[in-house]
Amino acid sequence: MSLKFNLNRPKLSDEEINKQRDFDALVKKFKAESLKKARGDESWWKNKKITYSAIIAGITVICTVTYLSIQNKEKKHETLITSNNTQKPKQQFIQSPKKSLDVPYTTYKVNNSTGGEFKHPSNTKIKVPKNCFVDKNGQNIVGEVSIQYREFNNVPEIIGSGIPMQYDSAGQKLQLQSAGMFDIKGFQNNEAVFIDQGKSIEVAYASDNAEDRFNQYYLDSVAGNWKYIRRDNIQLNTKPNKGITQNTTAKAQEHTGNFDELQAQLPKKIDSLQIVYTKKIEALPKAVKPSAPAASKPGRPIFQIDRDPQDFPELNAFDNVVFEVGEENKNYTSELHQVTWRDIKISEGPQKGKNYLLNLTAGKRKESLIVYPVFVGANYEKAMVLYKQKLSQYEAVQAKRMAEEKKLIQEMELKQAAFLKAQKEKEAALSAQQQLMLEAKRNRREQDLNNQFASLNNQSKTQRIFEVFNFGIYNSDCAKPLPVEHLTRPIFVSTEQQTPIMPDAVYLVNRSNATVIGLSRDNGFEFGYRESDNYIICVFQKNEVHLCSDDLFKSSINSDKHQFLVKRITAQSEHLQDFKKALNL
Repeated sequence: MSLKFNLNRPKLSDEEINKQRDFDALVKKFKAESLKKARGDESWWKNKKITYSAIIAGITVICTVTYLSIQNKEKKHETLITSNNTQKPKQQFIQSPKKSLDVPYTTYKVNNSTGGEFKHPSNTKIKVPKNCFVDKNGQNIVGEVSIQYREFNNVPEIIGSGIPMQYDSAGQKLQLQSAGMFDIKGFQNNEAVFIDQGKSIEVAYASDNAEDRFNQYYLDSVAGNWKYIRRDNIQLNTKPNKGITQNTTAKAQEHTGNFDELQAQLPKKIDSLQIVYTKKIEALPKAVKPSAPAASKPGRPIFQIDRDPQDFPELNAFDNVVFEVGEENKNYTSELHQVTWRDIKISEGPQKGKNYLLNLTAGKRKESLIVYPVFVGANYEKAMVLYKQKLSQYEAVQAKRMAEEKKLIQEMELKQAAFLKAQKEKEAALSAQQQLMLEAKRNRREQDLNNQFASLNNQSKTQRIFEVFNFGIYNSDCAKPLPVEHLTRPIFVSTEQQTPIMPDAVYLVNRSNATVIGLSRDNGFEFGYRESDNYIICVFQKNEVHLCSDDLFKSSINSDKHQFLVKRITAQSEHLQDFKKALNL
């Protein structure tokens, strides 16, 4: 029987994969290394009169886990005592070291059908176009949406947020120096909403930093890394005062522009290179693997169906294919061949690429059969010969594609290595000017910019224009390499108790360029520093906050590069404003 019909093949949807990270191994490794370091420094233990048993007591963890068991509708409580190998909750990628220091959100309301524009107290402007938001199913939002927005304009606010400021670009660890960062989210009835494809929210971020040397980044919390967006787009809100000449600014930039431009452009070059080669690989010729033909089983009923070649390309390699009724069909009878069917459609079956679903309609009667593509008699032999030819061609195309892909990857890696090598060579050539660069920056900030924008009073000096296509955290940053000079794994000692402190979180602050480096427990909070820069360290231990001021930092590295004295400032860290005063930033 020859049946003709049209096919509508359904599209497949992509699945999102959520990544998770387990930090238990990192905590365990840090404790072991800290204990080994403390035991090996015998002179320090004697001078500070600290016993080995005190350290053991400090790092031993005894957890009491209470769980509820329900059986036969009766509740029973049991207590389980475990040792220090008890599994701890997984640490979040973004986690404030102290909740009272986290910057709160400001909520704005906007009707999705009309859009709106808001002005944040910092003079940042947020412009929302109409019909900007959709729900998780992609449906247009009806009614009012709550926009939650907050900013991070200085070092204390960045520390309080717990947002990581490291940037991994082609395997190189870089540190982001921020000219402004913000976090924006959207909700309706406590359900997250999303920005529709092709739409964007414009955020004209009000920044006190008027320097034109920053890039825009978006924080991918799933991948755990910042993603480069583009070169920063800034707009000055006023013209320079007459007393500040272009020549004055040029002299300040003469010593800083080359070095800063080098650091800003490298991540862009690496990311652009990856995009270019990814497109080249995707453009390589692709082949569809042919399906092996199957012979019909003796006695099994078959259907001969005319099909559209575009709907099922995997069958296009064969002629004279027929469809055999599968043995799993319990509703099949020979009577089905006697019915005049008004509509017949075929779609993918339970086993994709192997069987298909034949849908028969005659008035109110509908039947569905699972069928298999097969060949009868001599057609099977011909199909096998053709299949082997197609398979050989497919394997040849695949082998050529793999070779070309490997060649492109090697070429990309060589270019990336060349970028990194050139950057290191230029850094070495410019390192002698670094001190002069820092002095020029200070002069420019304290003289040129202050005089240039003194007439603005409380008005914003600079607007950095962001296009927000996805809710999340955005940053205007200049990426710089982490310092590798004078690497040290610190032991923090309280000035009051003269006892070691086992931190939960540690932040190294470079006061010279206002950068925040969150140190990792994975390597014992190891960090490097430059002698030409000024540093402070902020240490969090449960509800306690300790500060290694710049004076304590200098005295610590001069006496012993592993032991750092810290002073408790918990009383000054209950509120963000007090915390800013305590850090003197």
